[in-house]
This record gives sequence, structure tokens and C-alpha cells, in this order.
Amino acid sequence: MHLGCSLLTKIGIIGLGVIGSRVSKHLINAGYQVIVHDIRSDIMESFKGLATIASSVRQLGELSDIVLLTLPGPKEVYEVLFNPDGIVYGLRRGGIVINLSTVGPRAAADFWRQLKSYGIKYVDAAVTAPYMGYLAAEKGDLTVMVGCDDIMLFNEVQGVLRSFSKKVIYTGPVGTAQVVKLANNVMSAVAYLGVIEGTLWAVKHGVDPKVVYEVVKDGSGDSWALRNRLPRLIEGDFRPGFKTGLMLKDVGLFLEEARELKMFTPVVCLVHQLIQAAMALGLEELDWGAVVKVYETVNKVKVSPR
Repeated sequence: MHLGCSLLTKIGIIGLGVIGSRVSKHLINAGYQVIVHDIRSDIMESFKGLATIASSVRQLGELSDIVLLTLPGPKEVYEVLFNPDGIVYGLRRGGIVINLSTVGPRAAADFWRQLKSYGIKYVDAAVTAPYMGYLAAEKGDLTVMVGCDDIMLFNEVQGVLRSFSKKVIYTGPVGTAQVVKLANNVMSAVAYLGVIEGTLWAVKHGVDPKVVYEVVKDGSGDSWALRNRLPRLIEGDFRPGFKTGLMLKDVGLFLEEARELKMFTPVVCLVHQLIQAAMALGLEELDWGAVVKVYETVNKVKVSPR
């Protein structure tokens, strides 16, 4: 148990997916009183005996000092916060919402302004990992980026965040955590497409993809994408870690901001189109690494025979 000096011991978490379910267990192990809610009753059932199961979003807010959100995107976050049975009608004034979801900087700033009018504090947070997200979440190896306009608030929530992460970094005002997270995801996506194209090109020449991996991981073409994704491609492993639909959403958020800033980002535009093609092939629920299937279909060559 390591609650630190915080008196905020009742932690609600909404969204028990790939990240949320694992974050919840770390919070439980850290000694917090955890309250959970998800639209899927079977997932909530798995927390019986471990956490308090809230029957509604509003009830979760009523039982919590801090509410963590791990949801797909800005639409879901807005509904959970402000619908007629939302967090704002349950969480006490002075309570804290920590949003771990990727929503983009403008949405984060909007949530902050609206919650402030209800007397609720808002922390813009986002997570990334040094290897596949679900494994890092399992081991507590996440990095949390934190944007908030009050450094005292950052200090207040650090203990909670450190209970499920390896590193907590203050990025600046509300919205900046979203900026860094989207920049990270776009860099990762661009690198991964390079891995796909280079590997398929080599395979087309008759080279074993395992040979490509063994050479490049110790060469100048090495990258996180190569080390964490190429072995999965070779095995034909597309179990959801970060779904295709979620990556499409994140790249789309990046491009929305780029348009507002009148920035030239042709490579990211191409990434968006390739992920859209994967969606058209029905790959939305697979790990976004399945975008390789677009290349394999067009080029009539496969990384893995599976």
C-alpha cells in the first residue's frame, strides 16, 4: 500500500477496457478504495470483490474523490461528464476529474472550462508506453503526461498517477498533454508504415522477414515500431492492443489541429488514408498493426503466411 500523503483515497474509474481494467487493478493494489463503472456488465462482474461496482456514472461520482476516465474519444468523455446522469451531477464540488483518454487539446480545454463552472477540477492526462500498451499497463510501465493550470493540482494527483505508471511528466497547461500524446502517436504511426514498406519490399525479393528483423534491429533502421510490431506481423498476431479505429481517431485529431494551424503535414495525411483503407477492409476491431493487410492485398505479398 502506498497512498503517499494524499487524503483523496476514493478513486472512481469509468472505462474498463485495455488500459482502464489494468489501471484499476494497480489502484486497488496501491490501497485505494476503487469504484468502477463500464457499459459492459460482464467486465464489471470481473471486479466483484475487488472494487465497488457503481450502477451508474452519477453514482460513481457520488462515491469518489477523484474520477479517472479511460474512454475511446471526446464524444464518450463529454457524455460521461455532462449527460443528465453524468459526473457533474454526482462528484462533489472540489472533486477532481483526471482524463486519461485521448481527446485532442481543444476538447481538453473545453472540458476544463465547463467543469470549472461546476466547481470541479480537471487534469488533462494521457498515457504512452515503451512497448505494447496493454502489456505496459499490466506491469505498471506507462508514462503519464499531465497538463493542468495549477502545479499544486499536479502535485496533488501525482500519487494516484504513480500507482499505475513508471513516469509522470508535467507538460504544461491543460491541452498540452494531448498535444504530446498525439505527436507521439503520429511519430509511431509513420515509423510503422516504414517498417511495413521496407519489410514487404524485402520479402518480395525473397528475403525472410525474420532475417530483416535480426539485421535491422541492430542497424540504423531500428525503431520502437520495428522491435514491437514486426515480430507480431511475422506471427500474424493482430490481437487488439491499440485498435485500428482508435488510431484513425488520433491521427484525425492531429490533422484537425494541423488544419487550424495551417500546417503542411503530407505524410500524416497519407497515414490517415491508409488507416481509412484498413477500416474499409473491416479491420476496425483488430490491432492497428493490421493495416499491413492493405499493403499485402495491393502488393500480393505477405509478411506472414498465416
